[in-house]
Amino acid sequence: MATNERLFIEPRPTQRIGVIVVHGVGEQRRFEHLESIASNFHKALLHDSAHHAHVDVQSNADDDSTPVVVRWRGQNQTQFEAHFREVYWADLDEQQTLWNWLKLVGWAIAMPGVRRFSESYYESGAWPEMRSPRPVGNMESMWVRLQLFIISLLFLIMLISVDVGYWLLRRLSFSPDWLARVRFLIYDHLGDVKLYQDWFRRRDENIEVHGERSRVAIRRRMVKVLVQTARDVHEGRLDGYYVIGHSLGSVVAFNGLMEHGHVLPNYLSLSEWNEIPVAFKQRLPVDAPNREIPIRPPWLHPFDAIDRRALFSGLRGFLTLGSPLNKFATLWPALVPVNDDPVFNEVPWINVADCQDVVAGKISLFAPHDDPHNLAGLKIHNIEWSDQWTIATAHTRYWKAGRRRKLIDALVPWFEGRPFRLPRGRLTPAVAYSIYNAALVVLAFTPLLILAYMTWLLHQAPDFLPEFMNDWKNTSDLLQWTQNTLAKLVSIPGKSLYGRTVDTIFYGSLIVMMAAFTRHVWERWRFRPQRKAV
Repeated sequence: MATNERLFIEPRPTQRIGVIVVHGVGEQRRFEHLESIASNFHKALLHDSAHHAHVDVQSNADDDSTPVVVRWRGQNQTQFEAHFREVYWADLDEQQTLWNWLKLVGWAIAMPGVRRFSESYYESGAWPEMRSPRPVGNMESMWVRLQLFIISLLFLIMLISVDVGYWLLRRLSFSPDWLARVRFLIYDHLGDVKLYQDWFRRRDENIEVHGERSRVAIRRRMVKVLVQTARDVHEGRLDGYYVIGHSLGSVVAFNGLMEHGHVLPNYLSLSEWNEIPVAFKQRLPVDAPNREIPIRPPWLHPFDAIDRRALFSGLRGFLTLGSPLNKFATLWPALVPVNDDPVFNEVPWINVADCQDVVAGKISLFAPHDDPHNLAGLKIHNIEWSDQWTIATAHTRYWKAGRRRKLIDALVPWFEGRPFRLPRGRLTPAVAYSIYNAALVVLAFTPLLILAYMTWLLHQAPDFLPEFMNDWKNTSDLLQWTQNTLAKLVSIPGKSLYGRTVDTIFYGSLIVMMAAFTRHVWERWRFRPQRKAV
């Protein structure tokens, strides 16, 4: 009888956890980022057979459902479920047209001249609880502009060398797929950053963004998933939830967590507002500011708001990976305003930055000076990690599982309610930074040397182009012509390689400085009524 009693022990209650993932830059398919994190989380669970990990995939998942559920057995035989849902926004990109490409190139080259806006211009409105991130000093501001100058110069050099190289190889009937991927990587990643910070309203036919700035539509999706997940907690379908933001997705997630309660309903439809639990609704005793984005719908009462304390009562943790939030706080502080209303109840904010990640950085400009690790109840923990061998993978492999314990393994005890403890990386910080600096040198000088060769090639074009056209007709002589041309390139008659490299840097710097100056003057004129400059 005792044996039968042991066989039929009442199972412990299941802990159901919501996991909101927000993808970063790049061309993503719907659920691609979510499935990558969920599958690697499942791989981490398989490291211990006692977890009895299992995955359920909802094949008919729609925009408002949980497409992936991972179940496992934790400590003390407690059952856990992680319900993954995604904030997807890659489909809100602008169409790839010649005009949009020219705007992106001009934006990237003129980046050092960006005008910083420091005070009182928040798209949520000038509410008393809202403030800018902590301002940076003049020396730090100049250092940031110098970094932007180097990045813009490098972009200009890569733009010419990669595009011209791609065109020449295509003319020679080669299919440089790897070079095409490099071109796409440059434009797509920079394009997403431009998309989110752009001050202009969209005029294309995408109804979701028409008449609004792109980031407003992106934030709308973030707010909707937050409200839906908080509602599931309130109604007992979930016991709590976590938010994970990667790269630019961490900025999107931060905006959603910091948005003012009066502005949150502006992102919802009438049916979504009507379905919100009464406990989430409140009426603020003050009118909204004149400047409020998105525009308040006509069916909302002027005092209607969402109670942020109720909305975030189920939030258990905020994880940012490869986050550029500090860079946004330096360049575009108006886009990342801080809400000091203390609605979070000792919620940990874990920020992980790989030493070789060019995008990531420490979160240091948001919490007040007197309590630099506490932002309205979010407890900030910055973790420097050194796990990747190359600069190419440092930004994209945070959540990848492996044979040894990785970052994704730390999510298992964290989701179970235990502290977040990141395993040691494969490298020491000193080794990681050495590899990082060497990679930057190679990354900077390789396209520079290619461009120096190309300037000579274009200079010599009138001499060897007729020969090239004649030899092209006789394909048997093409190899010999190529060998002769390479020999000429190596010798570089006239100006030396060093001289042409110096010329490339000089003229490239001149173009960047002129573009930056033009942008700064134009932005001072264009936005003069709305903001005060630093």
